[in-house]
Formats: sequence, C-alpha cells, structure tokens
Amino acid sequence: MKVTLLGSGDAIGMPVPMCNCEYCQKSEKRRRSGILIETDGSTVVVDISPDIKEQLHHEEVYDVDGFLVTHFHYDHFWGIQELNHVALTDEDHVFNPEDFDFNGWHDRELKIIGNKTTEEHLEEYHLHGRVKESGNIDFELLEKNQEMSFHDLEISTFGIDHGEEGTTQGYVVQKGEKKVVFAPDAWELEESNVYNDADLFFVEGQLFDAEGHANQEVLEEQIKEANPQRVVLLSNSEHLNQMHTEKMKEAAEEKGFEIWSDYTSIEL
Repeated sequence: MKVTLLGSGDAIGMPVPMCNCEYCQKSEKRRRSGILIETDGSTVVVDISPDIKEQLHHEEVYDVDGFLVTHFHYDHFWGIQELNHVALTDEDHVFNPEDFDFNGWHDRELKIIGNKTTEEHLEEYHLHGRVKESGNIDFELLEKNQEMSFHDLEISTFGIDHGEEGTTQGYVVQKGEKKVVFAPDAWELEESNVYNDADLFFVEGQLFDAEGHANQEVLEEQIKEANPQRVVLLSNSEHLNQMHTEKMKEAAEEKGFEIWSDYTSIEL
C-alpha cells in the first residue's frame, strides 16, 4: 500500500491570499488536504480539494476508482468542480467532439463515497445540471460507523465533531494488516475502536496556540489513546501559527507528531 499526502495545508493553504507576511513569503506551498492510496488493485483519493487537478497530475494519476469525502466544505469537496468535465458526455460538452481529440478523458463515471449531507450538497450546489443528467456521478452513501469492502480495501468510518452534528466523518482504509486513518477538521473524535492501532494516522493539525479546529488537550489525548505508529498533521499553516516551518515541525515533534511536505509518500 502506497500512501501519498496530496495536501498538508488548511482551508486556504499556504501562502494565504493577498498576504506578504514573512511566513507566507518564506514557507513552502501547502495545498488543501487529501491523501492518495494506491495498491495493486485500487486507487483511492480521500477528499476532493480545490487543488485536485494539480495534485493528480503531479502524481501522474489519471484513473481513480473512488473518491472518499469526509464532508461538504469547500476545502474538502469543491474540487468536484475541477472534475466535472470528466463526467460530461459528447453531447453535453461545450466543445464539439468531432473537432477535438479528447483522448478518452471525458464521459467517465466518477465514483464518490460519502454521507447524506455531502450528497445533498452535491445535488443542490456543486454540479452543473448536465453532469447530473449524464448519469456519470455514482454516489454511494456511507455514513459514520459503517463499513464496506471496496476492491481490495476495507473501508470504515467514524464520526468527527466539526461543530455541525452529523456532517463530518473520518475514514479508516485497510489492506490486510496495514491501516491508514484520515481525520481532518476535528475538534474531537467520536468514540470508536476502528481508528485504533493505525500504521499511519492523518489528523487535524491545529494543535498549537493558534485558534483553529482542534480542542487541543482532548484531541491530543484521543490520539495518544488510539496508539498509532505514526501521526501526520493536516491543516498546517505557518501564517496562522505565526511560526516558520522548521519551528512548527519542531513543535510537532515535541508532541510526537510529524509535519510532512505535500506529495510525501510512504510504502506500508
């Protein structure tokens, strides 16, 4: 199982818009959060960030078996607008297919897995009517505390307190004995056994003094009790924390956590 961090940043990434502070000028670029999981039998992306086009091209990924979505917020789901033309048919596309070589990239089904609130926002806001009418969006409901088999992977979910009840869920993706957990935007994790003993635990990273998502002491204790082998922080922002990258990494390491650069990969 190969796991790649597609984005390590918070909702607006790094650098933040229209800012020339020293942290934005001197820090590495951080895209909105997401991970890519690749095995011999499947390619899965967790969260569809607004940076998804760049992220997939960087990793040379042109076929995705499924997109797992934690919740409907812009930085986690609105990348669907970047993908919508993939699902358009010849008849619906703005270009005349007889005049352009599409190389087979359009009229493809997008498999999306998520909860009911995400599906409702997909229907109401996110996609042009032609895409919905094409039938190329296959949305499969998976609510918190449920599980499913997907290709050669086992997928489980758990609830995340993100300030709006029932909107956000984390994912556990497992192949054999290898387990990856993805839990962004967490004030707290709802009680569950499914995220325990992970090989790799991606979790909300605003665990410093800056005000962010996390209930710092509670979340740190929950992570400790979950007993992961490695913890990688999401939603990192040198701008928000007013810390240069190396100082931020040192602060994370003191807590036993890691901060990765975008596109860092690991084989499990």
